Amino acid sequence: MRTTLEAELSYPRADPALALSEVLGDIDRLETTIAELLDIARTNDRPVAIELAPVLAGLAAAWAPRAAAKGRSVTVDPARHSPAAIGHLTMLRHALDVLVDNALVHGDGAINVAVTHDDHTVTVTVSDDGTSFLVDRHDDGNIDTGHGAPQTSGRGLALARRLVAAQYGRLTIENNPNTRVSIHLRRATVDSE
Repeated sequence: MRTTLEAELSYPRADPALALSEVLGDIDRLETTIAELLDIARTNDRPVAIELAPVLAGLAAAWAPRAAAKGRSVTVDPARHSPAAIGHLTMLRHALDVLVDNALVHGDGAINVAVTHDDHTVTVTVSDDGTSFLVDRHDDGNIDTGHGAPQTSGRGLALARRLVAAQYGRLTIENNPNTRVSIHLRRATVDSE
């Protein structure tokens, strides 16, 4: 929501209703996410097989207009031939939102979301052309940028890391030469579906 409003203030469009509609959509998604996360917190449900194509289609629909408003683009792999991954749908969606938002706010150039897989793992990678990116936030509230003194802003990556870990996955960050943040989840098998 902040990105949409800041972009609108810096680069106002002819029709301000466009930004307001985007923010209202974000509020709807946020309310849904909060309700779903609260449900997850109250349950002992185990991760299940998640088809990635609808998740990534929703990601593209949500983030492409925001990126365009800032003069950037988001390209999302449709994952049509990707196997299902084991996880929690809400947690995965929220973690991906955090990563794309982080790339939009702290990265540079085009943002790409790609899916790869091997016999055991499905990986969703968010990358951009930037080299300055908030790399990691420690539990003490500091962010390790990989360049000396820690900064103290942003909690997104710490949240994304926890959401992925709760799905028995892992989040990895590469910043050489460009930024790549990957979510690695177990690949679903016929038995787990």
